[in-house]
Amino acid sequence: MALVTGANKGIGRAVAEGLAARGMTVLIGARDPRQGEDTAAALRADGYDARAVVVDVTSPATVTAAAHTVTTTAGRLDVLVNNAGISGGTPHLPDEADLDVVRQVFDTNLFGVIRVTNAMLPLLRRSSSARIVNISSGTSSMTAMTDPDHYFAGMEASVAYPASKTALNMLTVQYAKRLRPEGILVNAAAPGACATDFTVPYTRATGRTVTRTAAQGGADEFTRRAPSTFATAPPARGGPGRGRQARTMTDREPVEARNLDIYGGGELAWETVRDALVAALPKMETPVFLGTARPDGRPHAAGVGAQWYEGDLYCTSGPGTRKSGDLAANPACTFSIRTPVADVVLEGDARRVTDPAVLEPVAAGYREGGWPAQVDGDALTAPFSAQSAGPPPWHVFRFTFHTVVAVGITEPFGATRWRFA
Repeated sequence: MALVTGANKGIGRAVAEGLAARGMTVLIGARDPRQGEDTAAALRADGYDARAVVVDVTSPATVTAAAHTVTTTAGRLDVLVNNAGISGGTPHLPDEADLDVVRQVFDTNLFGVIRVTNAMLPLLRRSSSARIVNISSGTSSMTAMTDPDHYFAGMEASVAYPASKTALNMLTVQYAKRLRPEGILVNAAAPGACATDFTVPYTRATGRTVTRTAAQGGADEFTRRAPSTFATAPPARGGPGRGRQARTMTDREPVEARNLDIYGGGELAWETVRDALVAALPKMETPVFLGTARPDGRPHAAGVGAQWYEGDLYCTSGPGTRKSGDLAANPACTFSIRTPVADVVLEGDARRVTDPAVLEPVAAGYREGGWPAQVDGDALTAPFSAQSAGPPPWHVFRFTFHTVVAVGITEPFGATRWRFA
């Protein structure tokens, strides 16, 4: 069961369609009952399970009523997408701002998220794999806004929409910290500018042409191709499912660094190695080797295709292969990856994943990298694979690392080990 606020049009509708296409029952949250029902009816006509629910995120009464509807309909909520938002129009120059309008923007874009999330939390806590997605905006980026080479820097100053979305990003971080022990995944995603009613004032003010459709923006939320996406829950130990790490690879910072260079060189920069690891996968040409331990203790190594998703490394393996058998008995393993700047070894644990909500974006990531993978039940299949993978279907494994060792292969060379919490 999923609830999407502001789902009667634009990005919200596209996200609702994407969730429905993945077999979820979707509640179309809308302020206007007729518009919500029209959208739900259109989805039902396409064969999806969709129902309208009145949700005005600025109205505690409608939010409470929506929570009651979910309770009586399904008894739990698996996905909450806080999409409803307003721009307040343009411009809202800091020294000329109409504070009444600014309050309306913040009431919808920030306080409304708190209002809806808190009302739905008892229902999300009943789900075995709950997740919350807050729809942010590229205009929330302080880096982009202050970069003289980015077109955002040329936009008029505004204390309404961009400021509300920047605040939303921090709110997302705080919810992620609070809910991490319960295993509830909390993300913020910016789908980028799309050709919807919402962006008309923006295009008029900037003179830019937006050709990207709402369907493309909504689809990106499921394939991680959104122009700006970050998952904010800090890392959590444990196996698959509840409590799993939700941070992106680029968010993680080491808690310890040790210089291993015996020739007096300095430490390698973690940021350089990190960026190289992210850029290297899931390219098919990147060599990646998985090291496992046989039951008798002897080592085993095999080439695999790997990719990053929500902070962890994912790979595939046939159920009858040596590496799959090794991991079933002992999840401790290593991944060795050659990048343009360093040879990198990651140490951690790998366990099988069967959750369709994870398999789908992992398959999409492989397709981006050139391997046409598709979800088949609780595994993946494709017209071809590496010889070492064995025959299809292929199981998917999530690897969570705790140690990284890198040996530089370009200037300044060097060797460094990092440990992670």
